[in-house]
Amino acid sequence: MEEGRVVRVAFQQSDGAIKLRPAVVLKHLSRHADLLVCAISSKLHREMPGVDIVVNEQHEDFTSVGLPFPSLIRCAYLTTVPLSAVQDPIGAVSADTLQLIRHQLTTYLRGR
Repeated sequence: MEEGRVVRVAFQQSDGAIKLRPAVVLKHLSRHADLLVCAISSKLHREMPGVDIVVNEQHEDFTSVGLPFPSLIRCAYLTTVPLSAVQDPIGAVSADTLQLIRHQLTTYLRGR
């Protein structure tokens, strides 16, 4: 699965429920046939400024992500999933946005 693709994957919610949610593929962990993904949410009010990325009508990737509404790429909301549990891609982020996701995550993890 190509990095930067937007896919649907089962995420466990804080209440324990499992819901099919969109996510961005950050890395294909080929040795184990797993993917590292970050979640995408429609709850823009949950944005962590400097960490998350808002993809709305003004964002260059709005149409390419494959979602019909403004969304929030939750750069620090990560999970690893088996490739077999991921549905076909519904869209993709640009190389620039993928690089920004990685930068935001790295900066957040370094505590800056």
